[in-house]
Amino acid sequence: MNKYTHYKPSGLEWIKQVPEHWGIMPLFACLSERYQKNIGGKFDKVFSLSYGRIVDRHVESNFGLLPESFDTYQIVSKGNIIIRPTDLQNDKRSLRVGLVRSEEPGIITSAYIALEAVRNDSSCLFFYYLLHSYDLSKVLYGLGGGVRQSLKYSDLKRLLLPVPSTSEQHKIADFLEEVIPRINALIAQKKKMLGLLQEELAVTINQSVTKGLDLDAPMKESGIEWLGKIPSHWEIVKLTTYLESIVDYRGRTPNKISAGVFLVTARNVKNGIIDYSLSEEFVSIEEAELFMKRGDVEIGDVLFTMEAPLGEAANVDRIDICLAQRLVKFRGQPDKLNNYFLKEWIRSHGFQNHLQSYATGSTALGIKASKLNQLIMVVPPLAEQARIVDSLTSCSERTNRAVTTINKEIIFLQEYRDALVVEAVTGQIDVRQYEPNFALTAELVG
Repeated sequence: MNKYTHYKPSGLEWIKQVPEHWGIMPLFACLSERYQKNIGGKFDKVFSLSYGRIVDRHVESNFGLLPESFDTYQIVSKGNIIIRPTDLQNDKRSLRVGLVRSEEPGIITSAYIALEAVRNDSSCLFFYYLLHSYDLSKVLYGLGGGVRQSLKYSDLKRLLLPVPSTSEQHKIADFLEEVIPRINALIAQKKKMLGLLQEELAVTINQSVTKGLDLDAPMKESGIEWLGKIPSHWEIVKLTTYLESIVDYRGRTPNKISAGVFLVTARNVKNGIIDYSLSEEFVSIEEAELFMKRGDVEIGDVLFTMEAPLGEAANVDRIDICLAQRLVKFRGQPDKLNNYFLKEWIRSHGFQNHLQSYATGSTALGIKASKLNQLIMVVPPLAEQARIVDSLTSCSERTNRAVTTINKEIIFLQEYRDALVVEAVTGQIDVRQYEPNFALTAELVG
């Protein structure tokens, strides 16, 4: 992309320079507060802001209970910019700025700020993208007060903005309105690919642990509707039949410290592995020894989550850990059950659906320890279990490599998209000669 020929110092802390012909203006000269109460409950289409996207939560929707009266809500219309406050301790993400695109008016809670353009010929889209860039750059986090940031229009009105002419505002907005949706579409395609890869792996796991690798093997009816036919030389047993030990680590919550023995909780068990990045908690050596008196871990032991979430499983890959909080540990009999096969069985679609039928709970589903011996599994000969595990390990590794690559591509596209918004609305790139071009997005992300 081209740059402008001449720049000048912006005088703004986070933007070093702006095009020479741009102005620097306070927000109140460009955007005024719109504050119109919904007296009489005239409108009931409730808008809220989720990750920078306006969500229509109509009164009849299933998003939760809404108040009977909407008199205290504010009316907003197409082109209005809304900003939500945030909990600074728990909400460090950006994307607190949204644009109302609905043709029909709606309402927002009084916690939101609604803004509209002062001049009729101004581009509300430009100022939306500009404030969005301020949000991306964390400029808005320095405004307002309190732990829950109580942003008001008075906190924003003197915020200095780089402002081009109205015709240039529209040019920049048109550019972003074409390019950003296309980048978002590329990101959506990548995410869809992730879902397809994970589903393909799930189908492979289910097929392997219920039908085996030999497609020509003689089959027999299992007598279980959801299981169907299985190889004729496989057994159907209770889940606990060939377990050497079952250790329940649930109970008292350990005392956490800043460093020590890693505490593996149910949050760490996800997608067939122990992901140590999902929750990083530690306990003292003494606390760990107390908890692990119930049963030490060995490499390969299966960790099973009994609730919140229910049914995740992973093999132990290190022994310098402490287990607690909603975890049960299984260890198969060495001459009967391969722990890695057991993990894959638990992850299979068939077993997961079977497990759900025994789950209880209103807010978070769980299963009682007394129900474990009512769950079933199929057991091939030990050598066949090992071959299945090897095959699934290879499939998982291929899938994980592809997932890693796609996730990197998604991160690149997201970062490129955000940088493009910031550069366009602050004049770091010149889009005045931009003309709609279907091939532009591919060229930009090249």
